[in-house]
Amino acid sequence: MATKTTETKKAEEAVKVTAAKVEAEEKATKTETKTTAKAVKEAEVKEEAAKEAPAKKTAAKKTTAEKKTTTKKTTTRKTAAAKAKEVTAKVVLQYQHIEVEEVELLNRFKADWAKMGREESEITDLVAYVKPEEYCVYFVVNNIDTVRVFL
Repeated sequence: MATKTTETKKAEEAVKVTAAKVEAEEKATKTETKTTAKAVKEAEVKEEAAKEAPAKKTAAKKTTAEKKTTTKKTTTRKTAAAKAKEVTAKVVLQYQHIEVEEVELLNRFKADWAKMGREESEITDLVAYVKPEEYCVYFVVNNIDTVRVFL
């Protein structure tokens, strides 16, 4: 029996050594895992930072591009408005031997309106009907009053 005990002791020692080796390997694996996990986390953080940096740059570029576009639109609108202001319209009525400009007809209307004792501030709507065959223009004021002006 003593042999069994010695063999048992040897087996137990072998098991302990093997267990120690396994524990050492597990510790090494855990350390490697921790190191690998840290490395993975660091890599992920770097990747996210790398992704965010271009996104921030792109956002900044977009903002700059949007500002430029807005500025261009505003400039275009201002330029279009300036061009629209530059254009002047002139209406001239010609019939047989008569030639009268729109401005002159409006001035005649305003003079007749004042002779009636009325003020220009009363006018909210003004429509002119030209009747060249009658040699006159009928101004309808506020859809109520009619004033006839001769050509």
